Amino acid sequence: VATRLSYLNDEGGFNDALDPDQIEHAATGLDDSIVLKVLSNVEDKFKKGELNNPTSWVCAALVKERQGRAAQTGKNWQQTQPQQQQQQQQQAAAFLQQSTPTGQVLQRVSWLNSGGGFGNAIDANLVVEAAAGLDVSLVMNVLAKVEDKARTGEVSNPTSWVCAALWKERNGIPAHGRSWEA
Repeated sequence: VATRLSYLNDEGGFNDALDPDQIEHAATGLDDSIVLKVLSNVEDKFKKGELNNPTSWVCAALVKERQGRAAQTGKNWQQTQPQQQQQQQQQAAAFLQQSTPTGQVLQRVSWLNSGGGFGNAIDANLVVEAAAGLDVSLVMNVLAKVEDKARTGEVSNPTSWVCAALWKERNGIPAHGRSWEA
């Protein structure tokens, strides 16, 4: 894996855009073949010009791979391993630099799931996917709004609510005074 990262950063054209330390941390516990598959995918996306932050993309993909492994065992990740999921979401936020939009969204979702009282009810990966390409301040406003609505009992499925609100924003659907009714 280290050899492949070195190649990509030098001869592969990434010009040191891949942070080996963050990727190594994100890959902890995963089989090398999975990590190499993710690196192959990032290389394809990079060549097509589809990436702004390849390190963030790799770290998020590795988190998804880790979650996929749990799903393949037939276990419900949220119900059987909530502490591990919470830890994973916190680690995902730490993998990404706080200054990146993806990192900011992951940190906020991680906090909502732990300190915010959502008890891991918000799927960070789905929120990050729904937020892709949107201004981070808009995403943060949606996350603040779901927190407010949850306190009043208006939201039963926060992941669906956030994703629907982000979809409306992406598609320019008026949200009646920014109430983001989902």
